[in-house]
Amino acid sequence: MAATMYICESNGTVPTVTMNVTSLNFGYSLTTAGDLTNLTANLYPIPAATSLGRSFEKWVRFNCSTMGASTYVYNFKIYNSSSMGASAEIRTNASSTTTTALVFPTSSGPSTLNRETTYYYNVVLSTAIPTTPNVCIGGVNSSWLTGTSGYSDYVVFQLYASSSATVGQTLTLSFQYDEVA
Repeated sequence: MAATMYICESNGTVPTVTMNVTSLNFGYSLTTAGDLTNLTANLYPIPAATSLGRSFEKWVRFNCSTMGASTYVYNFKIYNSSSMGASAEIRTNASSTTTTALVFPTSSGPSTLNRETTYYYNVVLSTAIPTTPNVCIGGVNSSWLTGTSGYSDYVVFQLYASSSATVGQTLTLSFQYDEVA
């Protein structure tokens, strides 16, 4: 039996973790109302901007709830498998280098502010499959999950949209990992 893996999203100032999210819809609100799992994008449109407008951050992790017959799970990768053209880009902290393991910001939770410097999401998410892992475990991108369960480090996403972006535009993010029995 294979490992049981989920994509989890954390929301709120006291984080609510939603296991096995089905959508990472990006949205904007003047209040924390836009910090929702599976939000309806047309109810929380990202404001059109001459420069790029920002969505609420998405704080996401891989979760291995059971190992099954696997010894370890590793090689975590996330990429944007659809093209947005010049109308939008997803910025992230996903990187092929070892990084600082982020702690969820319980004082303010996810935000629409530009916190690239604070949370290191200044990399545009690639539209190509990464050749090396870009999601860390304990700050190390070449690490793996072992034992009975565990989480990867947080990956932060923020959608930057230009005035030519279409509300409700569909993007496809791909999540990939390997496991060894």
